[in-house]
Amino acid sequence: MPASDGEMLTLCGHAATKQEYRRMRTLRIEEVTCKRCLNLNTANIEKVQEIDYKTENDLDKRIKIVKSKIKKIEAYMS
Repeated sequence: MPASDGEMLTLCGHAATKQEYRRMRTLRIEEVTCKRCLNLNTANIEKVQEIDYKTENDLDKRIKIVKSKIKKIEAYMS
């Protein structure tokens, strides 16, 4: 599985040639044979599933962050 940063590495950190990297980007999960890559992919999926974006506290935090960024932009523009 290709790493997300695009530096021709596999997800588990092994180097890949340009040809291997291009091939990896088109692979289906059923075609992946590296157990470390599969385990890392499973761990990443589980982390994403653990995040609950619908909780009220997280939503309030994100709204406050966005509002503060907007205020900083408005202050910079004026």
